[in-house]
Amino acid sequence: MSITALNTTTTLAPSKKAAREAGTLLAFTEHNKNASVTVSIEGKGSSEISAELLTVLQDALAIISLGGQAKVQAVPHDLTTTVAAKRIGISRPTLMKLVREGEIPAHKVGAHTRIKTQDADAYRARLLKEKTQKQKQAFENLLELEAELEN
Repeated sequence: MSITALNTTTTLAPSKKAAREAGTLLAFTEHNKNASVTVSIEGKGSSEISAELLTVLQDALAIISLGGQAKVQAVPHDLTTTVAAKRIGISRPTLMKLVREGEIPAHKVGAHTRIKTQDADAYRARLLKEKTQKQKQAFENLLELEAELEN
C-alpha cells in the first residue's frame, strides 16, 4: 500500500482473527515498557519502529482489538479558511477576525489565506481547554452554593 495523495483515506475493518491478534500485540507492547517493534522484510533487512510511531500503532491496535473500525486519513499541511473554520468549530468570518487579530497564525498563497493544520488544531485545543476550565469552575461554584444552602 502506498499513499499517493494527501486526501487518501483508508478504513481498517478487521476480521475476528485480526482483532485477537491486535489485542495480543497491544497487550505485549503496553505491558513491556521497553518493548520495541521491528519490521523485517525477508532478504531486505529490518527497521525498528520509533516510539512515536509505536504509540500511533497502539492506538490503532486498541480500536481494532475491540472489533472497531480504524480510519487512517492523510491531513494536509495547509487548510483553506473554510476547512480550518469547520475543523475548529467556528464560522469562517470568526476565523478571519481571529486571523486579523493575530489569534491564529495564517499565511497567504497568492491572494488566498491558508492556515496550518497544526495551528488550527492548537487553537481548537485551546478553546476546548478554556471551555473545560469554565465548566469545572461552574461545577465548583455549584458545589459551594449547595454546601451553603445545606448549612
